[in-house]
Amino acid sequence: MPADPKPPHAPSRRTALAACAGLGLSVGPRAEVRAASATLTMVNTVYPPFVNAPNHPLGEGMDVALAREALQRLGLGLRLELVPWRRVLLMLRNGHADLTTTISRREDREAYLHFSVPYRLGANYRFSTRRDSPLQIASLADLGQLRLGVIEGFHYPPTLMTQPGVQRVPGRDIGSLVAMLMANRTDCAVVTAIAGAWEIRERGLEPKLRRQPYEYVSDSPNYMAFAKARWPADTVKSVSEALLQMAKDGTQARIEKHYLG
Repeated sequence: MPADPKPPHAPSRRTALAACAGLGLSVGPRAEVRAASATLTMVNTVYPPFVNAPNHPLGEGMDVALAREALQRLGLGLRLELVPWRRVLLMLRNGHADLTTTISRREDREAYLHFSVPYRLGANYRFSTRRDSPLQIASLADLGQLRLGVIEGFHYPPTLMTQPGVQRVPGRDIGSLVAMLMANRTDCAVVTAIAGAWEIRERGLEPKLRRQPYEYVSDSPNYMAFAKARWPADTVKSVSEALLQMAKDGTQARIEKHYLG
């Protein structure tokens, strides 16, 4: 899997142990092994602009950059592995990786993950139709009886998916959703206001689509999450403090502006 190069000045073992102490970790033999490198393994899947494909001209992605900055403030490094999302969760559950980002908090995940404070509120959803479509989607009620193109395996708010008569038609990615729309297999494509809209623009698909006026506002936040199998609960406290400070001092806004313009 792709991995980031080691920083030119890796922290010493003493510095690493101090960093672990700052995270509330007991410095026993297991902690010392981890601390010796002071590099955490983050697993994620390509989900631009939060997590970009390798060698993207803008960089690794804004949530990778946020995580890297938060850990750097604690004297820790970050190594990124890009894998399918199901494998991300499996690796965290089994203790084969340390953390991930851009994750929602759900009851089934509480069993094996510690969550940071939320660092981004809301994942709004937009609806796009063909330009020649007569549909007008101005409210949640207008989704009734429609065939909605959705990305397979992606978590959508239950309120959206349970409107009377709604039919979900899964596709692999944004490109698949647009292709199904053009082939009249769906009535509209459901995409997130940040990632989905960004990818549509990057792929040059905007001329084919008409964005509907309705936007579903979700208050589901994004979190960083750490594997319970590898880290105790107190780990997250210092990470959360770093994230809050980054929001306060403008670092988060600067990073997001770089990716979103």
